[in-house]
Amino acid sequence: MIRYSPNINEGLNTKQVQYRIKNNHINVMPSMKTDSLIKIILINIFTMFNFLNIYISVLYMVSNSYKWIFFISVFIINTFLNLYRDIKIKESIDKVYIKNIKNSVIRDSKNIIISSDKIVLDDIINYNNHSIITTDSVILEGSVLVDERNLSGIDSYSVKDEGCILYAGSKIINGKCIARADRVGSNNYLSKIITHKKRYPSVIKKLMNNIIKFVSIAVIIISIIIYIQTKSINTIANTISFIIPVGMVLISSLIYTIVMLKLNKNKVLIKDISSLENMAHVDTICLDKTGTITTNDYVLEKVEVLNKKYDYKDILNAIASNCNKNNNIIKALSNKYNKKTDYEFISEEETKEYIKIVFKKHTFYLVKEKDNNYIKVVLKEDNKNIVNLLFSAELKDNIKRLISNLDKDIKIITGDNIQNTEYILKKIGIKKIKNIDMSLNITNMNHHIVKDYNVFTNVSPDQKRILINALKNNGHKVVMVGDGVNDLLGMCESDSSISFLSGSLENNIVSDYIIVDNKLDGINKIMDISEHSTCNILKITYLYLIKTIYSYLLIIIFYIMNINYVERFNTIYGLFPLIPSILIMFSKDKEINVDLNKSILVSLIAFLITFIGLLFNINILYLILICEILILLRYKFLNKILIMILIIILFGCMIIL
Repeated sequence: MIRYSPNINEGLNTKQVQYRIKNNHINVMPSMKTDSLIKIILINIFTMFNFLNIYISVLYMVSNSYKWIFFISVFIINTFLNLYRDIKIKESIDKVYIKNIKNSVIRDSKNIIISSDKIVLDDIINYNNHSIITTDSVILEGSVLVDERNLSGIDSYSVKDEGCILYAGSKIINGKCIARADRVGSNNYLSKIITHKKRYPSVIKKLMNNIIKFVSIAVIIISIIIYIQTKSINTIANTISFIIPVGMVLISSLIYTIVMLKLNKNKVLIKDISSLENMAHVDTICLDKTGTITTNDYVLEKVEVLNKKYDYKDILNAIASNCNKNNNIIKALSNKYNKKTDYEFISEEETKEYIKIVFKKHTFYLVKEKDNNYIKVVLKEDNKNIVNLLFSAELKDNIKRLISNLDKDIKIITGDNIQNTEYILKKIGIKKIKNIDMSLNITNMNHHIVKDYNVFTNVSPDQKRILINALKNNGHKVVMVGDGVNDLLGMCESDSSISFLSGSLENNIVSDYIIVDNKLDGINKIMDISEHSTCNILKITYLYLIKTIYSYLLIIIFYIMNINYVERFNTIYGLFPLIPSILIMFSKDKEINVDLNKSILVSLIAFLITFIGLLFNINILYLILICEILILLRYKFLNKILIMILIIILFGCMIIL
């Protein structure tokens, strides 16, 4: 790869930029791209389920039956539901990913403003106060104070000058510099983290696909056998029409679409509908502190007067009304002190250790000092201490209600220190705090500590990943909630993840859910909706699995006994799973208590009831009613009871035969 070293006053020329774009050396992360509209349309139209419905429709058309209208309608409705849902999700995701940051770059000796995804490798970039670093860059000239809190999770400020690397995701607090884009797009440190996001396959989708595949193969075989024997297209259509699980796919598509709309109504964006299943099985929720439990702002808790000769309120009013509100300390002061004063403001300067505020005749300093519970700032003039300002992180709205309502095991994983973290957790109502300082467990971390502790402090980004993995190794299903780049590795490792729209773009790319209004209530809504919908879809899937197994057993026995079954109960039989499906769809039950073995067992019992009824010449409609009651009660039965019923029926068959 050709690398350029452009002059800082000239930058890259047009030819060099075009060469970079041609070779895809631009600052676009692969994970920001969603499927195209055409791809979404093709994926949702060309499905095995749709082909089955079209096949049956054609058979009914050939045999001049009106029933083709029903199956064409199923094809249209199912395709429409899936297209509507997937396109809505794509539009929502694209809106999130568009929040590109503007950058000032030099090209052809001109200073131009472009979005971050237009930056190319070796571009010359101007960074000023409060600029967000959008690509890994090397400083060529100047010196800046950089806030790397978003990367580390703690108040981490460092001075960077010529030759130093500025990492994407950090923010310039003070100063200005000229830098060269050293890595772009997928080569950025953040991009490499994002591409390692684990995606867990949906068990429900896999089960549905396997059912459809099995049905498709069976349809071909049954069609050939019936045609050879009867030459009747109508018989083929009637036979295969009630073995295709139309209701399973249609009702599942409807539930998924309703869930997507319900989440959107609650200001939550879901990336992939299969994320519902992963969230439904979560038993442990890991919360970052800064940005999740607290906002990124400070609250002034106390003022300790040290020198009564000064009118500290007048000074704080002057500082708050004149200094830059982008600083957390100044912003917190301005919420309380905002009156006009006689102080004549001249300048301010922010460094790693202090903020210097120059007025005519006075120069004040806001100096940061260590404190066990608070963020301590001392207001000084020369060597005279005026007041101690004690700040704490601002709690997010409804955090206390969230903590009290969550029925999951809660783990706090933060890069902050022990004292500040414990102080905040006590404020939100977490009384039982068992804390471990992860700075003492860097190289030889025992994975069993996740059982013994619920608060982990001084955690590095990589340790967040290790802790999440340790929880999973102990059999837990884990969701990670975070908003900073320091949470990315943990979110990538977790079974499911939640971010806030106000958080970093990288977190929004990685997460399965984005809370658009940034309110904590969204977490409980996500979990409730996910559990209800997953439970209902799984029950409906197994219900139609019972119907599918039962159908094939019936076809076999009717074929052996030479019974003309098609016209006698085709319509009613085809609809009998529909009633329990609709009841299940609106169920509020969150207990997922279905499995394959039970479904097979119920299928066999239903079949044996039918078989016995046929031997005694009982009306088939009564048999279907009995089977439907059995399936409705199926979720209430214990395994032992089902086995007992099966034994009794088998014993009865033996006596009869």
